[in-house]
Amino acid sequence: MTTSPYPLPRSRDASPRMSRAGKLFVAVLLIVVLEGALRKWVSSSLTLPLVLLRDLLAIYTVWYAIRRGALSFSRLPAQLLLVWSGLLITWGLVQIVVNQSSPEVLLIGLRFWLLYLWFGYAAAISMTALDYRRSIQVVLVLLILMTPLVVLQQRSPPGALINLQLDTDERDIFVVVAGIVRPTGTFSFTLGYTTFLALALPAAFAYPRLAPRSGSTRLLFALAFASLLVGTILSGSRAAIILYGVMLGGYLLGSMWFSRGATKLYALAGLVLSGLLLAGASLVFGDAVEATQQRFEAASEAENLGERITAIFAGEPETYNRMTWLGHGLGSGSNLAGYFQTGERSFLLAETESARTLLEGGLMGAMFILAKLAIALVGLLAAWRVAARSGSPSPLLVWLTLAVALATWSAIGQLTVNAAIGLLLAFGVLALRFAPAAIAPAARGLRIGAAEAIAARRIDRPARPA
Repeated sequence: MTTSPYPLPRSRDASPRMSRAGKLFVAVLLIVVLEGALRKWVSSSLTLPLVLLRDLLAIYTVWYAIRRGALSFSRLPAQLLLVWSGLLITWGLVQIVVNQSSPEVLLIGLRFWLLYLWFGYAAAISMTALDYRRSIQVVLVLLILMTPLVVLQQRSPPGALINLQLDTDERDIFVVVAGIVRPTGTFSFTLGYTTFLALALPAAFAYPRLAPRSGSTRLLFALAFASLLVGTILSGSRAAIILYGVMLGGYLLGSMWFSRGATKLYALAGLVLSGLLLAGASLVFGDAVEATQQRFEAASEAENLGERITAIFAGEPETYNRMTWLGHGLGSGSNLAGYFQTGERSFLLAETESARTLLEGGLMGAMFILAKLAIALVGLLAAWRVAARSGSPSPLLVWLTLAVALATWSAIGQLTVNAAIGLLLAFGVLALRFAPAAIAPAARGLRIGAAEAIAARRIDRPARPA
């Protein structure tokens, strides 16, 4: 694993400052990563203020993109989002009339079903190449800084202060096996940390192609790659381990498939280095590896793998017996709605995303599932073309992760995951906008190319709408 031999050129005219859209994006990212730590170690009453602040920043990002002209409704993606928003609002109002449901829950539902889709797209078409690179740097630095905390949590007993929250006790702490904690990092729940690992994976693989070729770039990438490996091993999450293996294999195979010339040798060297790092980490954290193996074995004995996969993608069998054509109400299955109705963050309708979507929205929920699959398919096709043109598999890896996220993550149910979908969507659009399409020709001596045009763009002006 090494940096690309074709660095992104710099321009003397390019401003070193991030745009306002980039700063807003990073602010939302920081709140997503740090709000759990504030809630569990400072005050649990910070939940709603932090969520409200994050949502207001997301709304402002959308408004800013519209005001600056980056988000243009003459573009097909914005038109589709506008039509989808109108359909959802109409459907939700009909649900209120027919089901006699709560307008407050509808607002929560619109927040979960709409807000961070708008945010992800609006941020991505407003950000610059520098914003994109800096936001990835923030993700990787947060990942690296979080790793010692994760190691300490995993090595500490469940009742240790580092693992407890203000409003929980030792019995509420998730473990891989008895006595070995599933770390949460700065998040309030294990799902938050595994989601962050999934967000950081494609970001780490994209970074070497976006950053200037330097020792600091290589160091940050190496530390981030090691942190991903350690975090995945210690997470105790089967999904995180499988995703890491698939993404690593995809990156190495994609590098050999799409790259040209000597870059194929870098990919082969990366394969060998990755194997050595994996073997070394397995020796250092042997107890975590053994505990994860036990968890895999226990899970395989307790559940049918085929039924589990079917439930994740299509919902549990009882979902279709409870489903109505109109649905129970947008937002009614989210943990935020559960907090308002029962005082506890809990899923009231179903655990899996597909089941919750169908039960909340009825026919509209089925349309939402199909729409997400269409987005994933179109994005993957576009990313494949960009990867073939640029010689880098990183855009394809972002969209592979986003496809998994759209199909399986609790986007309309869980607060952190909902925002992470928006962040990942932004990275997906940015990967298509700022792919290093002309980096190789530039290295051969061409004076002007697409990479130079990106680097020279004035950052204090809004980016041209995608």
